[in-house]
Amino acid sequence: MTFSVTIATDGSCIQSGDYRSGFNEMSRPGAWGFVARLADDQIVKRAIPFADTTIGAMEVAALLNALEYVA
Repeated sequence: MTFSVTIATDGSCIQSGDYRSGFNEMSRPGAWGFVARLADDQIVKRAIPFADTTIGAMEVAALLNALEYVA
């Protein structure tokens, strides 16, 4: 049995959090997310924010969570 799934992922991080009040030089807020279109055209969306992270960690987290969902 085969099925088709289309996935789009994204991870992001603000590398310098001092652009707003409330963030110090060490604060790097970010988030990961994915959108998956399942075989029956159902759309699934997931996104999780993080207070202090890196862009690489968020990109990888987006992909891993999307694959985990599909599996």
